[in-house]
Amino acid sequence: RPIVDGDGGISKAVVEDSEKGVICAINPWLGMQEDDTVTVFLDAVTVFDHTVLADEVDKRLFFFVEAERFVPGWIEECYYLLHRKGETAPDDPSVKLRLRVKFDLPGGPDKEPHLPWHSELGIVQLPDEVIEQGVDAEWAAKGVPMTIARYPAIALRDTVQVKWGSVFLKPFVLEQEHVDGTVPIVVRAEQADILAAGDSNGLPVHYELYDEVWNLSEKWSERTTVGVDAGAWRLDAPIIKQSVNGVIDLKELNQQD
Repeated sequence: RPIVDGDGGISKAVVEDSEKGVICAINPWLGMQEDDTVTVFLDAVTVFDHTVLADEVDKRLFFFVEAERFVPGWIEECYYLLHRKGETAPDDPSVKLRLRVKFDLPGGPDKEPHLPWHSELGIVQLPDEVIEQGVDAEWAAKGVPMTIARYPAIALRDTVQVKWGSVFLKPFVLEQEHVDGTVPIVVRAEQADILAAGDSNGLPVHYELYDEVWNLSEKWSERTTVGVDAGAWRLDAPIIKQSVNGVIDLKELNQQD
């Protein structure tokens, strides 16, 4: 969650996590008792039919649904019917969920698995001046734009997660114009990000992708490096008034901040 036009999403990892299938759960209901019967439906197909045992009363019910039941696209109705012990008719159906099932990974298959990076995810494209001269204080102040090339299996609401050195930049969510290629995918490293990552002769920059149901790209992109001399190391050191010769005595501090 959240899923546009739906209540939740099911990724490839969710379906392939267990040989038993997709793990599901139903919370205990009011008045739950032994011999209640619960039947779960996916688009009118029964996928679980269970009579409550004595040791399951007032506990969450866990069960598996076969992986074959999940096909890319939409499950329009996922719900259950509760037939209480001693009643001739079941309760009204539970709230119905609309679920998106998506298995294709952003970036598509990695065609060169022997490499440490994803074969289909190229390096970020930096401004020519940054490539040639690096990032100075002036560039840091205005931010550094990075262009991400369109990639296989690109989809609306995919997220690009760039890592600038040790700092994760704000996730960039794709809109339809990025998918169509009419507007470039541009992620910006802001001044706070650049200063937090520090100066370096070769700061690594790369990115990964995930879609709206949390399918992750198989690997991170190929790395590029950038020289950074933005003045982060020139910032004055903090002054801690309670320290003596660079040492803080915790007993003397007496639990103060």
